Amino acid sequence: MMLSQLSQRQVCQPPKANWLRRFCTLKSSSSSTMRSSKSLPVFFLSTLSYALLCPYKVSEHERTAEYLGDKVDLLYVHHKSDNVATIAVLSLEGGQRIDDIVLHGLATCHAVTKFGKDLVGNQVEVKMFSAVGWNLIESAKSPPVVSDGSGSRTFRIVRRNEFDQSRATMSVVVEDNSGNFHIYCKGSFEKIKELSNAQSLPADYEDRARLQALQGCYVLGLSYRYLGRELAFEDMLALPRNELEKDLNFISLVLFRNELKPDSSAAIHSLKAGKVRPVMVTGDNVQCGHYIAKQSGMFSSDCKILLADITNDNSVVWSPLSSKVTTGISRMTTEELLQSRASLLEDGTLELAEKVVTMHRNHGLIVGMCGDGGNDCGALRAAHAGIALSAAEASVVSPFTARNKSVHAVVDSLREARGALHTSFACYKFLIIYGLQFSIFKLCCYWFGIIACQMDCIFIDGVAVLSLGYAMSRCNAEKILNKVRPLGPLNVASVLGLWGSNVVFLVAAICFMASQKDYVRWPAQYSHGASWWTLGDNWESTVLFFTMYFQFITSAFVFSFGSKFRKTVFKNLSLMVSYWSLIAVCSCLLLLPHNKFTEVWHVASEQFNHANPASPVWASYQKNGGQPSPAMSFDFRFKLWWIILASLAVNIAWQKVVVEGPLARILAAKYPSKRQKLHI
Repeated sequence: MMLSQLSQRQVCQPPKANWLRRFCTLKSSSSSTMRSSKSLPVFFLSTLSYALLCPYKVSEHERTAEYLGDKVDLLYVHHKSDNVATIAVLSLEGGQRIDDIVLHGLATCHAVTKFGKDLVGNQVEVKMFSAVGWNLIESAKSPPVVSDGSGSRTFRIVRRNEFDQSRATMSVVVEDNSGNFHIYCKGSFEKIKELSNAQSLPADYEDRARLQALQGCYVLGLSYRYLGRELAFEDMLALPRNELEKDLNFISLVLFRNELKPDSSAAIHSLKAGKVRPVMVTGDNVQCGHYIAKQSGMFSSDCKILLADITNDNSVVWSPLSSKVTTGISRMTTEELLQSRASLLEDGTLELAEKVVTMHRNHGLIVGMCGDGGNDCGALRAAHAGIALSAAEASVVSPFTARNKSVHAVVDSLREARGALHTSFACYKFLIIYGLQFSIFKLCCYWFGIIACQMDCIFIDGVAVLSLGYAMSRCNAEKILNKVRPLGPLNVASVLGLWGSNVVFLVAAICFMASQKDYVRWPAQYSHGASWWTLGDNWESTVLFFTMYFQFITSAFVFSFGSKFRKTVFKNLSLMVSYWSLIAVCSCLLLLPHNKFTEVWHVASEQFNHANPASPVWASYQKNGGQPSPAMSFDFRFKLWWIILASLAVNIAWQKVVVEGPLARILAAKYPSKRQKLHI
């Protein structure tokens, strides 16, 4: 395991357990094949998982290949020279002479197969076999055969032990032209050291391997054992794998160079800028992982790097990454080590990734991960949300499947998740305002003894709620992953602030109406037995409807500003067309003189209380001594329209200045979260 720290003290004295409460994990893996729709960076099966992505504070990535390109650019062989305890560096692609025994191992020790004329299989093995330049001949009725270009050297692969993650090796038994059997074993250089005879290992074996890994090479060891004809063919096939992969002789280190993908560094930078801490959980060599982590920007080049090994008594031994000298022993347990600020964890077992995810979940954190293989399914299943970097096994247990091999899919998912959550909050607030606004509207109607006309109700429920609710969901996510996340307290302030402002301006509009000399209060005492559709022929229904309706539809506009999570509301064409169309229609209804169009909404520009009125309520009013009253004047309606516009301006200012603006930042700085800050 390797930790990235700024000081020795920080490493040896990790934060307390509750420091982890700001964490969440996100894990990704190598050899990824991601897919998506054309319009979104990822497929998703669960909308709940999108919401769970938003609180991410730590992202974990498995293995270094995820950051690397598909093409293996270079192949080197560190060949053990005869009778010399060192390793010579030879370039296979440069045409340098490689010993036959090494060449035969490179040509046979793989699981490459053919699909038509193309070689398929693990990218590293395909590159290794292609660099040798031999031919692969496959038949349905016999084992595969490899031969050189002339056909003078032919090897039949009679037994193949596939790569085993727990063993970190794969091996083959091949038969040469003479009928002799040979064993070749390939795997991690640490494992090959364990399986090889000490006499066959050069003195600088481990130092040389780790040095190359620190320089970014993927380092494999290759070993060999001659079987001859001492075993019958059937006995050789029945021989246990442990018996085959023992008493080997080391013959070569094989190095692969794979450059960083162009967008890997940008993805890591975006995650860190978004306050998401990248942590790599790798099954590759820790030195190689360190190189990739440094190149991708997971930590700075001048950051102090310490290597930690867990001893049998569960304590941790620290040493510099490039040195074997122990610098001290801390009293941390294994779990406390995982809780520390580790930037890279070497995945020595299949269970570590799942253990890391489970540990963070047990601390009450929202946990996510992404992986590409069957060995990642356990951790994917243990996480709250996962991103599959493959269309194979991992996609079965993951709610998200990415469309390409880039780690930028993690950034895209977080952007879309935060944007989606902000959209959900906006739509939810819109409906909360709907309930609050029109509860006040209904109370006022009861107070005045009126009922809004049918078209008013259609415009509220059938037009505003449906059209604006749908249009609000059309806001796209912002292109940059911001460091803040959608938070609940700001949503409460947004709703309560708008509602309080709306009530104040509604009261002001009612008082302004009551102050008019031409105003006559609706005679509700005469409405008993009258048809319900006649109860909207009054000034009160006009003032209440237009004031509340303008405020209600503006809340959809205000809640869709986007903040830092979505693109500006002005880029939401559906919402802009819907909102401004309703503003224009309602303004015309309020300001135009009486006509057939305004009659549908029972606007008070019509004189309801004229002589011999059609309304039975106004007729009863006049019969009992009441006098006719004029229609609502244009001057009053124009001033009422400006009061409504002032209300809308206050709502916009509240959202931009208080909820999303400088005042919110000032309050956040003055009253910061009590949770400890996360080291990015």
